[in-house]
Amino acid sequence: MKSVRNSRGLDHQSDPPFAAQLRFVSALVLHGQRSLLGRSSWLALIWVLVATFGFARYARHTQPLAEWSSFFWARAWLAALLFVVSSLSIGLKSLALLRVHAWSSLERFSVAMALGVLTFALGIFLAGLAGVLDRPFFFLWPALLLSLGARALIRHCRWFLRQLTRFGSSLILPQSAVQALAALLVVAGACGLYAQVITPNNIGFDARWYHLPMAEGYAAIGRIRPFPEGWYLGAYPQLASWLYTWAFLAPGTLKHHLCLAAHLEFVIFLLTVGGVSALGARLIHGERLRYAGAALFLFPSLFVYDSNLNCGADHVLAFWAAPLGLVLLRYLKLGDARNGALVGLVLGGAILTKYQAVYFAVPISILLGLNLLRDRRLTPVFTAAAAALLVTSPHWLKNWIAYGDPLYPNLYRWLPDRPFFRDASVWFPQNYWFSGSTEPRTPPQKLVDTIRTLFAFSFSPLGWGRLPDPPTVIGSLFTLLLPLVLWVRPRWRVLVIVGCAHAALAVWYLTYPYDRYLQAFLPWMAACLAAILAAAWRLRAALLRFALLLIVALQLVWGGDAYFLRSHAMLKDLPLHALGSADGGKTPARFPYPGEELADIGGGMAKGSKIVGHDFYQSVGAGVQAICDQPAWQGRIDYLQLDNPEAVLHTWRALGATHLVWPFAKEARAPDDLARDAVFARASVAFTSSFVTVAGYRVAALEHRTPSPALRDATQIAWLACGGDRELAAYTPAGLSSGTPESTFSEQAIKQAPDSALAPINAVWLKPHCAEAKAAQSVLSTEFTEVMRSGELVLWIRTQSVPPAT
Repeated sequence: MKSVRNSRGLDHQSDPPFAAQLRFVSALVLHGQRSLLGRSSWLALIWVLVATFGFARYARHTQPLAEWSSFFWARAWLAALLFVVSSLSIGLKSLALLRVHAWSSLERFSVAMALGVLTFALGIFLAGLAGVLDRPFFFLWPALLLSLGARALIRHCRWFLRQLTRFGSSLILPQSAVQALAALLVVAGACGLYAQVITPNNIGFDARWYHLPMAEGYAAIGRIRPFPEGWYLGAYPQLASWLYTWAFLAPGTLKHHLCLAAHLEFVIFLLTVGGVSALGARLIHGERLRYAGAALFLFPSLFVYDSNLNCGADHVLAFWAAPLGLVLLRYLKLGDARNGALVGLVLGGAILTKYQAVYFAVPISILLGLNLLRDRRLTPVFTAAAAALLVTSPHWLKNWIAYGDPLYPNLYRWLPDRPFFRDASVWFPQNYWFSGSTEPRTPPQKLVDTIRTLFAFSFSPLGWGRLPDPPTVIGSLFTLLLPLVLWVRPRWRVLVIVGCAHAALAVWYLTYPYDRYLQAFLPWMAACLAAILAAAWRLRAALLRFALLLIVALQLVWGGDAYFLRSHAMLKDLPLHALGSADGGKTPARFPYPGEELADIGGGMAKGSKIVGHDFYQSVGAGVQAICDQPAWQGRIDYLQLDNPEAVLHTWRALGATHLVWPFAKEARAPDDLARDAVFARASVAFTSSFVTVAGYRVAALEHRTPSPALRDATQIAWLACGGDRELAAYTPAGLSSGTPESTFSEQAIKQAPDSALAPINAVWLKPHCAEAKAAQSVLSTEFTEVMRSGELVLWIRTQSVPPAT
């Protein structure tokens, strides 16, 4: 091959044919490859987005994404996070206004959350008085709190970031094996509780009875009003129900509202764990007990119904214990008016939650009194009392105005309570103040038993008797390790909280000695236990440390079965089992939730409708306000004193009733209940035309009818039940209750002339298999209507004289 000289005088071999074209194509491919690699991230992004979109379409075809359990719980967590952040924001602002400084970060957070939750709840109450509880309020109220406290929240976050930059991960993460174990216990315990919370069916009896129905009723009518029938439970402190009212204002259906209410209680419990850590660190000098909240899980009753989280108010009350301990210790040290106001505010929040706040009020009042005698400074004590009185005014002032009794109906002996029907004083103490104890005890016996209980409360539980192994459920380390309090420094702080805890124990035993109420001041015992364990560990004695690990491990193992006790009164099983899916679906519809079967009750009613719930105790899900007519729990209605339909209708209308709800079939009942059933049933037949059946309940709208003489006739009840505790006779309602007949008639008279024997009768209780009942069947089938059943008994009401609707 001959060489060719180029322009620079260099020779090279001549190129083969098409070499230039090959070089061009090669350069083009290389350039394209480089360009493609340079844009690889964009291409990967496009591919991932396309794959995500395709997978979402496929998943949506299988099951709508909006109905997946993850999204179901995520919306509850977002709303709960909004509640926490807005409460923290306004709480920090409140602390700044009070000019109370020198808190540690965790103490400031705990006290600020207490003030924030109090403000959040009071805002719901005031909005309820103004009648603006609606969907926009759900978003506007936390947004307003965030805007008011934004500057304080930002300042706090910046301070925390500076601390995090300075100390790094040591500010948060465990720094020793013991701290790691404590952190693990907190995580495991919280996850164990959350596994119970995520199923709505975990909701307890009291929550279904009044905590949640009260909130649902407020949300349904958009306002907070006293209960005109004088429902005693509606006169309880209601802070927890106010928070649940906010949950019922959220977008979504009943299952979303119940889920959010349960998550609100759960995040409040997590805040309680943080508060225990703050209080435990305050009790012991020079020790950062960032995971002291783990001591709460050394009391396994947390996992057992009904001491667990079940949408009640017990754990909302426990939330106030740790902040109250912090502000109390600060007050005893400084004794100024600002800290006195802080004590009053936090104590007022506890009192607004439950009457069991007396566990806090008694020891704190004693300490404030002793401090007053020592320092002789009236202003701080009066400031604390005034703050508590002001904060609790939504409870006592509302009751005073509505019922004439600030503690309605507890002061009925001294105040003119209204409403309070004749003989309500007989029913009230039997139900309202029933403590479960039937054995009379003298004052010396009570004193001895109370002193014994201060030590034995965890070894001899006083629960409802459903547990197969009760001694495992409470936790005994607080009692067993109490002598080690002598090693805690400074000693006065821990002695104050230990004394408060034992005073609370004494009050608990003398009032309602049920294990579930121990949850209120459990944070005090847990904080003391954490301080005791930390102080003993700091002695650096190897054998002592081994003994501490041994006793803690023994408590964990001994109480470990508590989580698996099938003690849930509503589920009759473990809450975890309620999450099982029979069809493998991914929607929350796979597990039932309380009230889903009652949704059709309020679904067809106009807003503002109100039902008379006869034997309708668990009304959550109905979606409307319910009037209680049970004489043991309200002071307005006693059907024994309203013995004709016209009087009953007048009472119902005065209470604002628009509909009736009653069960067709129920368990066997006492004669006084059967007498009231007859009066109710006569009015239901007289003033309703038709009914629908929802979950075993009959639902009917009240109608106006032209009064007739028959509607003014007193109720006359025929008792045709052989072998019962009432003789064959005609009774008035009061007579059936007491066993005093108006007139007797023989079985022979009914067989020969049933129409004549039953002529003055307008209600009949009978047992279908009895001979007298069979003899009267011809009259009953033509002139009476079957309305209700109670055990073996059937109630028939005369309908022949009912006037037409107008």
